[in-house]
Amino acid sequence: MFEASQHKENLEKPPPLDRELHFQPVKFDVGGAVRAVAEVTDGTFKLQLEKEGRETFNMGTIAPPGTVIRPNKDGVWKAWWRFSEGKAPEFGLEVGEFKNAEGVLAFLHEIGHLRDLGTGEAAAVAKVLSILETEKDALQSYPESRIRALQEEHRLIIQSERNAWAFALKKVRELKRGLGVDIVEKVGGTGNVLALTNEFLSKHEMPYLKNFLEILGSKVYSEEEIISLIEGFARRKKRQVKGAENADIAQPA
Repeated sequence: MFEASQHKENLEKPPPLDRELHFQPVKFDVGGAVRAVAEVTDGTFKLQLEKEGRETFNMGTIAPPGTVIRPNKDGVWKAWWRFSEGKAPEFGLEVGEFKNAEGVLAFLHEIGHLRDLGTGEAAAVAKVLSILETEKDALQSYPESRIRALQEEHRLIIQSERNAWAFALKKVRELKRGLGVDIVEKVGGTGNVLALTNEFLSKHEMPYLKNFLEILGSKVYSEEEIISLIEGFARRKKRQVKGAENADIAQPA
């Protein structure tokens, strides 16, 4: 999940995080005689890989330089960025629930958002434009401009999420090649990884499906047209599974 980007200092900033949040250190084996260690020191979250008790790799270095990584007080995963005139870009990653290897996937997924600002920026703008179109449609007549704005928001939000997962799976592959770390096995195998990513993407799809059904109720779309939209959603889910099965993560080392 990512937060809307911000271009001006007078826009709302991400809420400050409680630096005194209590985060119990988490340690677990990830293969290749390597273990993952997640802990918080002075409010900063650190996820590192250790071998024979020595730090082998700090996974936070995968994020853009200077990224602030902290636990989220509500246990929600978020990535945010801010561009202020005359200042260097700011990046942040808020860590949600972290107990095992699934947390490593989530960590890499959020970094994926920070490494794909182009799509993230476009999605944030599309969401704002869609909200504005909804506010203008006081009579709930669903003009073409509102429907197009919703479609564009949907397209870019889903693309941003897919890109972030593709980034995460690519990094998992690189960790296996370089350090013998097998996150996929620790999550329960390729099937479980596919199930996790598809479940996540489906949760992002459902609000848009609900909106399309509301459009059907407004009679702007015919029943045949809304069925076509729903069938398109089902086809996208099939492509998600097929695409993941063909990705590097599903291939032997």
